[in-house]
Amino acid sequence: MQRKKNFHISLLLALFLLFTILSEAKSLRPPPEEDRTPAVTAPVAGSILKGEEWQFFRINAQYRGTVKKSFSNLGCAIAWFKDLSPDQAQIILHVSALHPEKKRQKYAFRLNLVFRREGARYSLVKREYAEFSGITGDRQTQLEQLAALWVYMRAYSKELKLLPEIEASGARLQLNEAVIGRGRSREINCSWPGRRGFNGKFFFERAVDPVFQELLALDKLRFKSGRLSVSLVKDSQEAVTRDFSTREPFAADVFK
Repeated sequence: MQRKKNFHISLLLALFLLFTILSEAKSLRPPPEEDRTPAVTAPVAGSILKGEEWQFFRINAQYRGTVKKSFSNLGCAIAWFKDLSPDQAQIILHVSALHPEKKRQKYAFRLNLVFRREGARYSLVKREYAEFSGITGDRQTQLEQLAALWVYMRAYSKELKLLPEIEASGARLQLNEAVIGRGRSREINCSWPGRRGFNGKFFFERAVDPVFQELLALDKLRFKSGRLSVSLVKDSQEAVTRDFSTREPFAADVFK
């Protein structure tokens, strides 16, 4: 009984940390005079504009106790990026996941943020909206740090040069890189000083864009705390929309 209780506590902790280190607002669009943001349901083949990027994920988890347990398709996530200027970027991040053994318990957030980059520093300059379910207190602030880190990871995928440390919305994060598979893949380890037993990792695959410029494509994010790891695995827009867009709570949390 105690072991099961500890498993639940570890699972809740890791899910919270997933959302913090690394969403239904009234509208996914900024006010009319600053209408930069497309609706999450809008992207279709050939519609992506220069400086924009969509990423679609499904959420899995694994617990390594006496018996290893794996959980698939606990939820989904959608991220949208827009380069507003050479030093500013906007991110919309919608995430929703269910507890694997308590299906009515969910963790969800919806963020629409603008960050300014100054060297290795990413600071929040505008918050279009920020909504949370099952996430309270400092965890909400830490979600903005996750969003800032994610914006930097996108910049890294194009620059191919990793900074050893960045400041993400007030949090100093340490980064290191491992090149594997004869250069075909890269893993970026992220650590938050003071968070013992916790680490995050971004997985990239080498790719070539339409103008034959080499870059890195994000394949997966994984966050680990103790014996539990939670992964956001990149998938196609078609697959994520098919599996989650008509299911609650994902339809309301992520797609509207």
